[in-house]
Amino acid sequence: MNKVTTEASDPTLAKNVSASGILFDYKDPFPINSTVEIEFLKPNSFDFFRSKARIVRVEINPDNKTYDIGVEFIEMPIEEKNKLDYFISQISI
Repeated sequence: MNKVTTEASDPTLAKNVSASGILFDYKDPFPINSTVEIEFLKPNSFDFFRSKARIVRVEINPDNKTYDIGVEFIEMPIEEKNKLDYFISQISI
């Protein structure tokens, strides 16, 4: 499994979060169908979500320097799924 980590000086921002996956901007591409372990911080908190994910989309951005990386959550522990569902319900109000 490829573990995706970034340094604080090299932040990665989510573009879209749903109950099934996340789209984020990253400086390097990943192979389609590879499995990664991701961790992301819920906005305005110190609460992290953690899950294994499968790379389902990789597209170069117009700047030709970064990539849109789309992942599908897999094997997400139930307590993480519950936190994510609650977070999404709050931003959908």
